[in-house]
Amino acid sequence: MTTNNAINNIYKDGRLADIKYYTSSTTWTKPSNMLDDDFIIIELVGGGGGSGSTVSTGASASSVSGSGAGGGYSYKKIFGSALASSETVTIGAGGVGATGSGGAGGSGTTTSFGSHASASGGSGGGAGVYAFTPSGLAQIAPVYAGTGTGGDINIEGARPNKSLVFYNEGLNRVSDVRSGGSALSTSFSSRGTSVGGRFPGGGACGAGHGASTTSRPGAAGAGGLLTIWEYY
Repeated sequence: MTTNNAINNIYKDGRLADIKYYTSSTTWTKPSNMLDDDFIIIELVGGGGGSGSTVSTGASASSVSGSGAGGGYSYKKIFGSALASSETVTIGAGGVGATGSGGAGGSGTTTSFGSHASASGGSGGGAGVYAFTPSGLAQIAPVYAGTGTGGDINIEGARPNKSLVFYNEGLNRVSDVRSGGSALSTSFSSRGTSVGGRFPGGGACGAGHGASTTSRPGAAGAGGLLTIWEYY
């Protein structure tokens, strides 16, 4: 095995030579001068879930759609001896927003670095529902977030809040519809039109509206990200 120094194998911090960011799938090539006790640090975020579309309403109804969940996160240090000459980089896509009346959002997909570590995508938001008199209340349960696998640190993304809509005696009330964020993006809320997820890996926010309104489409979740710090 080639090493810089046998003692440094135990407590090696290295020199940061390069930082690479990937937002689309490709192949990472190991630097030709990277030794076995050199290393890389990788940080992965999966794609965020898309949001659902609302239901078209009549004169006595309100509607709300579900938000997407955030993508998972993984962090890992990998020594040169464990790296192939090239590694496959797969970047998770954000889930699609639902179209039509009462559709569910698509789930985000997985970001991975070879077989070393991965971060799965967040689930898509639930299909729109409506509340009408006399029931007065409808809700959409939050969906599951993505999670990291294989890393030294693995973090689950945030789940969106429950979406609620009220209709009572002619009054329409839609509570804040909150999206799910990833470890590197924020959650946010909306009361009207669906909004796309925040990069990287954020879930899209659902929509809500009152009576006599055409259905509103969902929005796409944010795509994933891979960052590689190279030390050699």
